[in-house]
Amino acid sequence: MTPMEAFMKYKIIQALRKVYFQMNSRKEVMNKNVKREPFIKKDGTTGKRDRVFRQCEDCEGWFATKEVSVDHINPVVPCNLESKNIGTPEFTWDSYIDRLFCPVDNLSLVCNGCHSNKTALERALRKNWRDFRKGYCSEPLVTYLGKDYVNYVIDEKGYPVKKD
Repeated sequence: MTPMEAFMKYKIIQALRKVYFQMNSRKEVMNKNVKREPFIKKDGTTGKRDRVFRQCEDCEGWFATKEVSVDHINPVVPCNLESKNIGTPEFTWDSYIDRLFCPVDNLSLVCNGCHSNKTALERALRKNWRDFRKGYCSEPLVTYLGKDYVNYVIDEKGYPVKKD
């Protein structure tokens, strides 16, 4: 892939994500578990707007809006043997768009910490499948994470493994 092709793919993905950010399904997930508290100023008076907190669906903690993300339960870029990543010739924009603009039941509201952990595990799972396809390892250690990702860690080789 030439640098210009890579740049164009990056720009297209950026534009698609910008549109996704405005989708009603994403907004619906953001408004699932909301708690409002009055904003108290330093002088003891209440502010014009309430403070808004949202609950993480994984750790069940309450976080400010800027500390949460809407996450795809089944990732946009798949983490399995058939995964066709953006740089491969088998990759299609149709599959990427279908997975990005998914129904509400495939979306969850998670805090940034849970989102970072899940993303790291998904990357490790993709690496495990990529190494398996290239013949670097005999079989993938894990085939699918799903909502059970909290029970996995990344080992020293960079693969996801089940916690003891």
